[in-house]
Amino acid sequence: MGIVSELLKGFGIRLALIVAIGPQNMFVISQGIKRRYVLMTALVCALIDSALVAMGVFGLAEILGYHPAWALVIRWLGVGFLTLYAGYAFRGIFYPTLLKEEAVSSTKRERFQVMTILLGLGFLNPHAYMDAVFLVGNLALHEPPNQRYFFALGVIAASFVWFFALGYGAKLLSPFSKKLITWRILNAITCAVMVAVALSLALNFH
Repeated sequence: MGIVSELLKGFGIRLALIVAIGPQNMFVISQGIKRRYVLMTALVCALIDSALVAMGVFGLAEILGYHPAWALVIRWLGVGFLTLYAGYAFRGIFYPTLLKEEAVSSTKRERFQVMTILLGLGFLNPHAYMDAVFLVGNLALHEPPNQRYFFALGVIAASFVWFFALGYGAKLLSPFSKKLITWRILNAITCAVMVAVALSLALNFH
């Protein structure tokens, strides 16, 4: 019964943290609506989140606490990456046809671009470290040693459930992708989210 409770505890805590609309979630929604690389997007996001959780459980949160310079580097890399992505989304508000055309073709370059964005949103987003490494990691470290890894497994399970549900749920909205207004609205929301997160990191990072 202790194992089940730890799994459910980890599952519930991660869902509560991950459902907020952030850069990573917006990208998953975008790919779902485009019906482009939904499986790859959901899987990579879940694996990155799992890796960060594992790092937190194995003590990276404590290590970064002793070396704040690393956290500072991650912070400003994240600000730069989110700003660039916000610029890309801002362009899409005024030139939605370009995004619509990109959604039709499948190329190695496009897959590489999607993977690059996924890695950037996963590993260059300080909020991801705050949630998955510091918060979840510290919570796991306070669990009994023989139950800690079951808690982490519950957290990881929640990540997989969330990203796959988000990606394939957004895929149901793909019929709307034929309308340019859909891309204008999606890019406007994406741009606003990216700018808001970048500003929060630059001006009020804790």
